[in-house]
Amino acid sequence: MDTDKHIQRAEAEAKRRNFDYAINLYREILNVRPDLVRAREGLRAAEIRRLEGKDPSAWMAKMKGAPALSKIAMLRTTKQWEKVLGACEDYLVHDPKNGAVNTQLGEAAIALGDHATALFAYRTVAQWNASDIAAWKSAGTIHANRGEIPEALECFEKALAIDPKDPEAQKARKNLAAESALRAGRFDSATSSRDLARDKGEIKRLQDEKKIVRSQEDVEGAIKDTEAALQGAPHDVDLLQRLADLYRQHGNLKEAIEVLAEANAIAPDSYDLLVKLGDLRIREIEERVRDARERASAGDEAAFREAGDLERQKVERQIEEFGKRCSAHPTDLGLRFEYGDALLRGGRVDESIAEFQQAVRDPRGKSEALAMLGFAFFKKGLLDLAEKQFRAALEGIGEDGARAKEIHYAMGAIHERRGSIDRALEEYGKVYEKEIGYKDVSEKVESLGRRLSEGNPSKES
Repeated sequence: MDTDKHIQRAEAEAKRRNFDYAINLYREILNVRPDLVRAREGLRAAEIRRLEGKDPSAWMAKMKGAPALSKIAMLRTTKQWEKVLGACEDYLVHDPKNGAVNTQLGEAAIALGDHATALFAYRTVAQWNASDIAAWKSAGTIHANRGEIPEALECFEKALAIDPKDPEAQKARKNLAAESALRAGRFDSATSSRDLARDKGEIKRLQDEKKIVRSQEDVEGAIKDTEAALQGAPHDVDLLQRLADLYRQHGNLKEAIEVLAEANAIAPDSYDLLVKLGDLRIREIEERVRDARERASAGDEAAFREAGDLERQKVERQIEEFGKRCSAHPTDLGLRFEYGDALLRGGRVDESIAEFQQAVRDPRGKSEALAMLGFAFFKKGLLDLAEKQFRAALEGIGEDGARAKEIHYAMGAIHERRGSIDRALEEYGKVYEKEIGYKDVSEKVESLGRRLSEGNPSKES
């Protein structure tokens, strides 16, 4: 994907006030490059402009975004941070100024080593929630780690304006003032712990370890430095993880996977390494899927078949990786949900049902698990059981959002299979009312409406 061209298109659509289209374009870019801050900035601006003068009430935003909030909670427990980014954006399209969800976006970005996105998220929180001292402190910490001392000082000053006695902000301001003195060469006026560094070269080395590299040249230099450090410490897991992250930033997923696999072999009991390695393996297949789809859209028939094969490989890889995580943490109900979802997509329906039956015990994701349990029963042809789960799921999810449309469409299909035309039409109508272009719901409503008007009797009481 040529991200520059896509961003230009999105920006042009936003200028024309075609906000929905612009938002879709920005989301497509972020699916490929979740670390591209320019796209995320454009997305948030388009979302805010789209809602100008009609900001949603907290209740309405929560209702529309309930499925996304459930998903965020489950994904955070399983540390699937890239998916957390996507789930946060699923919610923020309804409520782009929401402080809590933007904060969770920032936390996920930090976990991925993407401090530029995290900084944008915390700055967004601070912009719309000026009294959020945690956002100012988080933004200040990132600026400090990037060596942006004036910006960091500004953030901690904002934090102290909210709470002049905050000890963390007070200490940070003191250390940053000392850092500024060191940079100016006034070593005798510095008062922070960094004064203990032997010389400016040591200070630079400490800062470089935290530096958020942005250009390809920066990344390539950091890769060389880390590889050199590994020559003297080949079994240093932290260095191996840093090198893998740098390879990932450089776009070399194959090398990143090889390095993480080496780290995992050294520390086989590390759950974090297991998750990072698994996520990278899944992401590598996803990128191949996107590449194949782009070639298929240009008319390459072989690429179309290749994309289908790769999609199946991705699901099998997800089943394998989520299975490992469940084995490591069998009581983690969020993991059981993710594993069940992968199993269902892989056609292993009975196994998926067993996982969803466990996942419904998690109150944070109960509605989502009930919905997926309904889809699994539906796939097996157990229509009564499917309908029961769907109705229970809707009690928690409500009538708004993508999941509600999926459920009503499936319930329409259930009644249609039973021959209950009027009830099928009622369920399909709920989808039609929300989104006329959803799947083939328009055709369903028209054809069933004709059958009903012709006096076709319902077979279901």
